[in-house]
Amino acid sequence: MVSLPLASLASSAAAMSKNVSSLLKRVPDASHPLAQEAFRLLAGMLRECSTYQPSTSQLRHLLTWLFADRNADSSTDRGAAFALLRAVLGRRLVVPEVYDIMAWVQSLMVQSASPHVRAVCASCLLQFLLDYPLGPARLGQHLAFLATNLAYEHEPGREQVLEMLQQVVAKFPADVVASQAELFLLPLVTRLVNDPSPRCRTLV
Repeated sequence: MVSLPLASLASSAAAMSKNVSSLLKRVPDASHPLAQEAFRLLAGMLRECSTYQPSTSQLRHLLTWLFADRNADSSTDRGAAFALLRAVLGRRLVVPEVYDIMAWVQSLMVQSASPHVRAVCASCLLQFLLDYPLGPARLGQHLAFLATNLAYEHEPGREQVLEMLQQVVAKFPADVVASQAELFLLPLVTRLVNDPSPRCRTLV
């Protein structure tokens, strides 16, 4: 419904957000079906209604609660939560919790047994790396994480890291890639020689 051109959406967005926040306070956790629907509604509002602007405190509370259970099985279906995270990233809303969540997302991208979860995490991480203010040091931390996990024990995780590095090289400005190249060039050469997976060696 939120994707339809509703004339009253802009004027009703603040009230809708308040009602959704009130609803979320009454559900036990983020996996509850009502919470999942609330996340989808908020994601739609962020995507479709440019006048909808959650306050910093609302956004921080929501993001903290959204991924509170990070110890759940890495293949758990978090579709609604990731839809909301992608909407937040799409609006480039900057709060500390986004940076904290993305550190977890990159780990999940490598460790999840689910191809779908790995792909969603990779999409979120690439959007974050391209669009958010990071600075050389923080960007270097993310690239160092990728370089380290080129040696991850499970092949699907290594494949995902290699695919992410391909995207980084293709989409980042050439000067940024050149300035960070020393972080991953030697690990890539090592994988080219030593990786037992033909698929991973091909990706290198």
